[in-house]
Amino acid sequence: MNNSPAQAPEGHLVFVHGGGVGPWMWRAQKEFLEGRFHIHTPVLPGHSPTGSGRYTTHADAARHVAEQINLDALQGDVRVIGFSVGGQVAMELAAAHPDRVAGTVIVSSVVLPWRHAASLAALSAAAAPLARLRSFARAQAKQLYVGEHDFEAYFELSRAMHRESLRNLMHANFSFRVPAAFTRSTHPALLLAGENEQKAMITNLERMARELPNGRFESVAGVAHGIPMAAAAEFNELLSSWLGTPGTENG
Repeated sequence: MNNSPAQAPEGHLVFVHGGGVGPWMWRAQKEFLEGRFHIHTPVLPGHSPTGSGRYTTHADAARHVAEQINLDALQGDVRVIGFSVGGQVAMELAAAHPDRVAGTVIVSSVVLPWRHAASLAALSAAAAPLARLRSFARAQAKQLYVGEHDFEAYFELSRAMHRESLRNLMHANFSFRVPAAFTRSTHPALLLAGENEQKAMITNLERMARELPNGRFESVAGVAHGIPMAAAAEFNELLSSWLGTPGTENG
C-alpha cells in the first residue's frame, strides 16, 4: 500500500470544446488528468442546450471563457487546450492574457483564412435545419467521432443551436487569423493534427509550429478530425508528455 501523501495539483488546465459539441468531449482527458491538475471545461457562447445566448466572435468567446473560469484569480500556471474552433479561441485567450496563460495546445484548428469565408458561413447556416434531423446528426457525429454515450447530448445541442450562432461561428472559423501577440509569445505551444485531416490544415499547422518561438507539431496516426475522442489514449499521452507529467496506460 502506498501511504505517501497525495501531490497537490500542478496548476490549471482549461479545455475549450469545438463548435457544435460541448465540454463532454473532454471526458477521457478529465479522467486521465484529474487529480494532477485543476480541470476547467467552460461552455462556449451559443452552446447551451437551452439555446440561450449567441455566438458572436472568437474574441468575445475568449472573454466568456476567462469569466467562466475566473482566470485572473487562478493560482499557478494556466494552460489552455482547444479543439478546432476551441483552438482558435484558445489562441485568442492566450494572446489577450499573456501573463496568465503559460502554454497552449491547438488541436485541428484552421490557422489561415479560407477564401469566401462569408459564403461558406452562410451555406453552413442555411443547412442548420438539417442538424435537427436525427439521421443527419448521426452522420455529423460520426465524422467527429462522437461516441454513442454522447450522441444524445450532441443531438440536443444540434437542435438548440441558433442559426445566427452557427453563421457567426463558421465565419469566425473560416476567416480566422492567428493573433500577432500569440505568434510572438515564447510560451510553449503544441499543435496537433490527425494524419487523415485535410492536407492544407496539416501543412499550415506544421508551418506555424516552425514559426512559433516555442512551437512543436505532432501528427496523430489513423484519425482525421476529432483526435481527443477518436484517439483519446494517444492524445492523452502526447498531452501528458508535453505537460511534463508521467504518462500511464489508459485503456
